[in-house]
Amino acid sequence: MLELKQAVLGYAGKNQKKVVIDGLSFSLEPGELLCILGANGIGKTTMYRTILGFLPLLGGEILIDGVSVSSLSRPELAKQIAYVPQYHTPPFPYTVFDVVLMGRGAHVSSFSSPKAEDEKIACEMMERMGILSMRNEIYTQISGGERQLVLIARALTQQAKYILMDEPSSNLDFGNQMRMLKEIKKLAREGIGVCFTSHQPDHAFLTDASVLAVESETRFQKGAAEDIITEDLLKRMYHLNARIQKTELEDQKVQYQILTRLTE
Repeated sequence: MLELKQAVLGYAGKNQKKVVIDGLSFSLEPGELLCILGANGIGKTTMYRTILGFLPLLGGEILIDGVSVSSLSRPELAKQIAYVPQYHTPPFPYTVFDVVLMGRGAHVSSFSSPKAEDEKIACEMMERMGILSMRNEIYTQISGGERQLVLIARALTQQAKYILMDEPSSNLDFGNQMRMLKEIKKLAREGIGVCFTSHQPDHAFLTDASVLAVESETRFQKGAAEDIITEDLLKRMYHLNARIQKTELEDQKVQYQILTRLTE
């Protein structure tokens, strides 16, 4: 289990400290799908960067199976958590295959090269994301949406227990957004704990994800999407009037849709 206990997140300089989120507690179980919602600048990416050790934890604890992430080496942490960033621009003109194969880094010992099995796993994950035909293309020369699919394939190649995705649908067209959401649902069914941030609350309903809503530095709540995403929450968080429509389908499932309109 990935767990944050009273975590204080932010930035620490030589003479000052800026707290972005104060006292956050939640857990992510293997096989759980969690959607994090919050306005721009609320601290979602800061939370990810702290979990991954890129930023110092200012207070509280971050644990994996009861072990502090700060006690894990970089390869040990990489075997536990994979990360899909919003943006990624490598300094060299790597091919798509090279970028995806980098996900095997934690499984390759120092001064060794990836083995045939590592390359096989990379190819399988590219095929899973529908990008195997692009394997020899230069990563920096493909579209933003295609890069996002490459980064997801790289995270899958890592074969970690948990995957953190930072707005994975941000550069995708509508069709690829739906495909990506279907894929992360499948990952959760396979036993991987998946956490993704989104600016589209509908995505939580579409994936049947639980929700962590971050409203302010000290106000957050986690629960089922239908319990957390309310019209009042949308008004507080995004400053808009919206209506949530509930539709009962023939198979006894319930579909939720967020309705809003532009007004002068």
